[in-house]
Parts: sequence; C-alpha cells; structure tokens
Amino acid sequence: MATNQFRTVLLVENEALIALDLEGMLLSAGAGQVHHAISSSEALDWLEREKADLAILDLFVSDGSSAPVAERLRNVGTPFLIYSGHTHDSAPGAADFGNAIWLSKPCTQSELVLAIERSLGLSL
Repeated sequence: MATNQFRTVLLVENEALIALDLEGMLLSAGAGQVHHAISSSEALDWLEREKADLAILDLFVSDGSSAPVAERLRNVGTPFLIYSGHTHDSAPGAADFGNAIWLSKPCTQSELVLAIERSLGLSL
C-alpha cells in the first residue's frame, strides 16, 4: 500500500477500546499519525485547523450522527470510510454517507487495509 496516501488519519469513534485498536492497526499499516475525536463537533473543530488524508467514521458518536463530518469531508475532497456495527442496508441515515466504503465492526487489519485502499482508489 502507498502509505504516503494516508499520513494523517482522522478517526471519529466514541468507544475508547475500539479507537485504540484501530489506531494500532492504522499505525502498523503505515499511517503517520492518527487524530482521535469522540464527537462530530470535536472532529469538525479539528478539521477547521487541520487536514486529514483519510477519515474513518463511526456512524453514531457521543453527540449523534457523524453525517456532518462526512459532509465536510466530501466538500473538501477527503476520502473516508464508515466503520460500524450497522450494515449499509440496516443503518439509519445511511444515505447521508453517500457511496463511502463500509467496514463492519470488528475487523482484521487486512480488512482495514483493503477498505483503506478502496477508499483511496488504490484497488477495485
């Protein structure tokens, strides 16, 4: 994988253990740094000051849906994927996330890497 494609990752996840697990997998896969936000408002504040190369969003975080973060990311052209216990077909508000790649919780590192590659347009 071309790891320079995702040097800075924004991880929007309100479950600490899940976030730590994902962060470890991301760093092991070559991410340079991972910024963790537990809410959409925290993620949006961070995006006012910083730029992510890739974002991973849980559907529902501490302040509700992460759809506002997805919208902001789409507007600035930042690829993102959804990491959720919901499938695309069963998720409330799934349409708010467009054609993002969906990854089911829990996942393996190889599944995460494949989803990242697909989100970045590096594989089919």
